[in-house]
Amino acid sequence: MPRSPNRRARGPLLRLAAIGGMAAVLLAAVFQVGLSPTIQAQAVNTHGIGFAKGCNGPVNAGDEYVCGFIIANTTQLDTAGDTLRVTSLVDVVHGAGGDVTSPNLLPTRIIAAYSGGAQCYSDAAATVPVLPGSSGAVVCVLPSGGAVAFTRQPVGYTITDADAAKGIIDDDARIIYEDLCTSGATDCPIGPNLSEAGASAVVRQTPTPTFTPTATNTPTNTPSPTATNTPTNTPSPTATNTPVPPTETPTNTPTATATNTPVPPTNTPTNTPSPTATKTSTPTATATPKLEGCTPGYWKQSQHFDSWTGYSPNQLVSSVFNVSGSTTLVQALDGGGGSDLAGATRILLRAGVAALLNSTSAGTDYPLSTADVIKRVNDALASGSRDTILSVAGELDRLNNLGCDLN
Repeated sequence: MPRSPNRRARGPLLRLAAIGGMAAVLLAAVFQVGLSPTIQAQAVNTHGIGFAKGCNGPVNAGDEYVCGFIIANTTQLDTAGDTLRVTSLVDVVHGAGGDVTSPNLLPTRIIAAYSGGAQCYSDAAATVPVLPGSSGAVVCVLPSGGAVAFTRQPVGYTITDADAAKGIIDDDARIIYEDLCTSGATDCPIGPNLSEAGASAVVRQTPTPTFTPTATNTPTNTPSPTATNTPTNTPSPTATNTPVPPTETPTNTPTATATNTPVPPTNTPTNTPSPTATKTSTPTATATPKLEGCTPGYWKQSQHFDSWTGYSPNQLVSSVFNVSGSTTLVQALDGGGGSDLAGATRILLRAGVAALLNSTSAGTDYPLSTADVIKRVNDALASGSRDTILSVAGELDRLNNLGCDLN
């Protein structure tokens, strides 16, 4: 079956990262020029968020990849002037061995500065502020014109030799946010939205150090020969007392006096440096399995029903999750949202059903098991908190957008 061109549709996916003043002027021109009187009479809004990142570079193999982030609610991107609420920040490094996706980094980022009334909080109810220089944010609230900057910190990836051979490392960061529609506009996006920003860095080719054995002055005390200080007492020959016949006077002539000639001791140590064995450890790049997840837009299409495993499109949602009603799984995948608790529940079930199908599919390497998905959804529903429900929905939505290789 051919792959659907819409298989990775992300619903309200907004990939706006940063637009300057000139772009804002151009956008205004697009919306104001050539429109009919009927359209001109209506309010025309854009809804988006500014998201940018920067990473240290150039880098070497063995370095941690270090990046900083800025999130801004600019009037050029959200012309309605709505307050925006950020709940997740995830980094995906496209390493030579495959993509490496971080967990939600928002709680670990240190706040560098706030502006325009923006504030991050350590609780989902947004009651305990996180001060500049501290971390622990669970949610960041940005009124119109507000921004928050995070210090540069490691994102959980170490540059490999394979990256060095490639010569470059690049990555994308993603935030999940909600437009609170404080302006009352009729065209506000509903539910969790996604925005991305990218970065890259040059990876230097670092030569592998070659260690030349250094002469180690560890003398091998090998006397050649062993120091000998033994005098050689060699009479050559031994004194000979030869008698002479009686008619002659005996001559007692020692032929030679014993010679006691000591041999000078030889104790010259041979200083033979022994090269120290050098073990060069070259890190081996370990390929990280590519995680995958298909979106609700993929699973709800009838031509993809043959990819469903363990569940059927017309099966009731209540047979899986702790909800009531007659909504089927395929209907939940097509569900909308809303500003109340019921709307948040619909958003959660849409992401939850897609996560359920991803977890049972043999063709996707999904990060969560089926039991994990069911527990997370049911726990969020049991909380009765709209913030908690949307937070879990946003996390599942992120995992459902990891990429889909199913047909």
